[in-house]
Amino acid sequence: MAELEDRSKFLVEVMDKYADKDNHILEVGFGDGRNLQFLRNAGYNRVEGIDKANGSSIEEVEPHQYDVIYTMSTLFLIPETNDWVFEKIAAMAKKWIITIEGETTKGNGVIGRDYRKIFTKFGFEQIEHQTNVFNEYGVLRVFKKHGTT
Repeated sequence: MAELEDRSKFLVEVMDKYADKDNHILEVGFGDGRNLQFLRNAGYNRVEGIDKANGSSIEEVEPHQYDVIYTMSTLFLIPETNDWVFEKIAAMAKKWIITIEGETTKGNGVIGRDYRKIFTKFGFEQIEHQTNVFNEYGVLRVFKKHGTT
């Protein structure tokens, strides 16, 4: 359990670096809601999550709804037939996309992708890249939408 809490604390540190406390923030694939709770406890009051397993769908979200969209250990589970999800995430984000994901294909449905290549083609610039986050597979990438301050 401590490892999961460390991951959520890391997310708060990243968010403190890039987001404002009043930003509208969305977690794609929120699972049990642990990250959302850590962000709320850190003073981020406009945080939401969507998760197919919990009955919410990314397909229902309108473009330009969120200042920040982040994912943690979610995108590598998206089948290659659903790559449209990445364009949808880019359309929903007004300022920032933060991915904390495995980028190495490991089998068992885990698909490695280079999120820099994916999100830069949708108008975002990578401004931070960190490897070996949590383990040898984890990669942090922070993207800023072109033209935002």
